[in-house]
Amino acid sequence: MPYKWHVFSVIAKHTCRRDVNTMNSLIRIILMAAGTYALYQNRYKIMNYLLGISSIRRFAVTFGMDLPFVRDRFMSAIFRA
Repeated sequence: MPYKWHVFSVIAKHTCRRDVNTMNSLIRIILMAAGTYALYQNRYKIMNYLLGISSIRRFAVTFGMDLPFVRDRFMSAIFRA
């Protein structure tokens, strides 16, 4: 095989590999967008499921009460006349 044809074959392989990488990146972005959309559509079902587990619910309440602005709003709502 003459040298110039070898150079073209290397260039063609490199271009093809770049196209495959671009396609993989595009597929990955589309799948991430679809996953994000599905999570957004089912966010309340997911929250209800997770907060139905007592250990996770206990952690969420403890974490929320450690935040001063959450604790203040919660306490003011409870003790409001």
